[in-house]
Amino acid sequence: MSSVTTLVILVRHAEREFVPKVPDDLQGLTPKGRKQSQSLGAKLLQAISEPNSLSPLNPLSTSIIFSSPALRCMQTSQILGNFLHPQAGVQPAKELMVTSTAVCSWSLAVIGANLGIPCLVLVSHKPELFELSTRLYPGRPLELKEAEAVGIEVSAAGNGMWQVGTGKLLWRVKG
Repeated sequence: MSSVTTLVILVRHAEREFVPKVPDDLQGLTPKGRKQSQSLGAKLLQAISEPNSLSPLNPLSTSIIFSSPALRCMQTSQILGNFLHPQAGVQPAKELMVTSTAVCSWSLAVIGANLGIPCLVLVSHKPELFELSTRLYPGRPLELKEAEAVGIEVSAAGNGMWQVGTGKLLWRVKG
């Protein structure tokens, strides 16, 4: 029996503003952050759509982008969406917020429930992505810089189940 595989892309938001007296979740992208997101979108499109050494999965398009509802993450996600054309759009997920205690459990449940779709993108913040990457990828922890993404192949065995920590790092790109 063949395995079911999904490409999970973890993305850290691009460079953000630091405006005094503006709540953290309302801090948007800087002009540089917008350019970083555009560059990252082009590189991700290449990584997931061209048959090359970056991604042996070669999904035709992204299925969905889940994003922290923080403004900088939503702006990053929307720019990426212009390149990746997610079939189910960009969906805010409060579980991907900086203060969420449910990041890993929610993300792992979403990945498990969506095994077999070509590509799933999660856009969030540095600490949440670091924690999630340690659960998906058995190698050294992945600390993502601003506007950086990793592609991790997640596969289920013939019984349809997958085990946490068995993902395979395929590539890393920076916007």
